[in-house]
Amino acid sequence: SRFSSSLDDSYSGCPMQYSPYALAGPRCKHARRLLVVGTIAALLRADGTTSAGRRRGPWSTLASAASFDHVLLQFGRIDLSRAVLAGDHSDQLLLQPKPTDPSKAATAECHTAVEGEECFSHVSWAMERGILVAAGLYRGLTPNSTFEDFQAFMHRRDQDHSDCPLPCPRQPAALSGNTTSEPIGASSVVVPVLAEPGERYATVSQEAKIPVGGAVRIYIVGTSNVAWQTWPDQLHAMLRELGFVLPEQHYELPNLVRPSGRAPVCGNVEEYAELETPRIGKIGWSSWGFAYNSKDLCKKADYDGEIGRHGFRKILRHQVSCNSSWACNPAGQQIDTLVSPAAVARDAQGTDVVLLSNWFNDSKQQWAQYKCFKGNEIDPVDTVPITVRSLRRLIRAIHKRSPTTVVLIMASYPDAWEQQVLKSTLDSVAEINRRVRKSLTKEPNTHFVNYTFPNDQEVFQTKNPGHVNCRGDQVMATRALEAMFDAGLLARGLALPEHGTAEEAACFATAASDCAALGGDRACCQAA
Repeated sequence: SRFSSSLDDSYSGCPMQYSPYALAGPRCKHARRLLVVGTIAALLRADGTTSAGRRRGPWSTLASAASFDHVLLQFGRIDLSRAVLAGDHSDQLLLQPKPTDPSKAATAECHTAVEGEECFSHVSWAMERGILVAAGLYRGLTPNSTFEDFQAFMHRRDQDHSDCPLPCPRQPAALSGNTTSEPIGASSVVVPVLAEPGERYATVSQEAKIPVGGAVRIYIVGTSNVAWQTWPDQLHAMLRELGFVLPEQHYELPNLVRPSGRAPVCGNVEEYAELETPRIGKIGWSSWGFAYNSKDLCKKADYDGEIGRHGFRKILRHQVSCNSSWACNPAGQQIDTLVSPAAVARDAQGTDVVLLSNWFNDSKQQWAQYKCFKGNEIDPVDTVPITVRSLRRLIRAIHKRSPTTVVLIMASYPDAWEQQVLKSTLDSVAEINRRVRKSLTKEPNTHFVNYTFPNDQEVFQTKNPGHVNCRGDQVMATRALEAMFDAGLLARGLALPEHGTAEEAACFATAASDCAALGGDRACCQAA
């Protein structure tokens, strides 16, 4: 990675980190080639091509490969399951290629591979794995392409045609009572996606900005809900599992790349522990802390027994504190910190999606004795105009620099009663979300991420009261990913029941502890 980045400007930007996923981005093409060449060189040395008297093994056939792509095809011909250690020489790996069946030699006649043939294995691997992890190597194909499409592609790519002959045209299938068909011109279908460590059920779009295997550049602006919670990390893990890559980005403003030490350790921590997901996580802040480029209009005022320490600006008809901290405490550690919309827009320029969860505290000022409003009691629903004004300033600053960036506004979640939803706040929070959504989705490329938590089940933490636990974070991440798919960003998303429906509610009710009771309904399991 370092070597390829130093060659010339065309290779700059390849992330310099020790991770196989880091090299999957579009800027690392040369680094990937160097990695393959270096690997081949090491295998050739182990294979006996540089030491007199040692046998030439199958790896030596790669030395004369005509192209990088042909190298990959040669890799596919070697049966790794038959690898054995040669005596006590642990550095010598004798890999025996599978014998070629003379009956499969290339001919002018067509033949569609069947199970048990080597070509069938190659095509099946390409359809189930290859297209997901390296879509760029399968130009003209999608996860929806037919078996014959993949075989024809491999026939063209294989120089000697010995493994995959030209397939026969697919015959129209006779319709029967249990046959389902995809309407012509449909934009998406549901296909199973196998991925370790679990199994996801995905919806695939034919038209999307980012193909499977492509890089997704994400920017997250939030408060303690991104520092003490894991939904950004769950989202990153889900994107990776579906075949996307989050390339390393050199942002200036994000203060976290992983959850802080106060966040819970989830049962699937191994899926995201090593992932870096940069985010701005300002504890206790509200939307207005990210809405202004200076504090010039903040006027000092005497309040709460202190003389001239509090600065307030007028937002609409309300006095709103200029102090950035929980309860707008003038003695808070972040009191002099300013995260301006201009700075966020500059930092996030060129990203594919910006997720905003920086407004959740706006309507919760009753828990801080309304100090951010100079002691004036404001009903939670009546804080919406302040939220809309603040978020709109940030969204427009982002779109001024990056008009094509998609902005996703995360819905606010209800208050908690111990580890469950405080039901008395459900209606007011729903109304707050409805008003914010109605006002801000009028902005170009701006969408709202709605989600629902089950009642009478544990979705909040004990570690950080009022903050969502791991299950709630997965619900948030799932619906955020759905919004990215619906916005036309991703070529693959999760298959889910529609939000707010009886079907979704039934999924929550059934999957109180695990998904075993769902009888294989993976879409329902993913939603719950």
